[in-house]
Amino acid sequence: MALMLKRQRNGALRDDWYGVYTESDGKRKVINLNVKIIGTPPASKLVGDAGDPEFEESRKRAQSKLDGFIEEARRKGRADHLSERLIESKTGRVVEHVLIDQLVVHP
Repeated sequence: MALMLKRQRNGALRDDWYGVYTESDGKRKVINLNVKIIGTPPASKLVGDAGDPEFEESRKRAQSKLDGFIEEARRKGRADHLSERLIESKTGRVVEHVLIDQLVVHP
């Protein structure tokens, strides 16, 4: 679960951030996050090194998108997730879960 800077064949950096994660079956996946790299990356061109403030802001946006993608990948395929998506598509509202002890009982 990390960010990645990929290079073109000529050695130049690609325009977008990439994310790397491992699926539940152990397969490593690399995805394009469709977040543009802006600002000046570090001279070393390594993800762990700091760039200018604009670069760091684009890194934060990319990390946020990767985190959301990983969370969605974890949920995908489970029965409760599929039920939630069906309810959301039919009602247009996000499913809210309530604990039983928080339910109000009318006499």
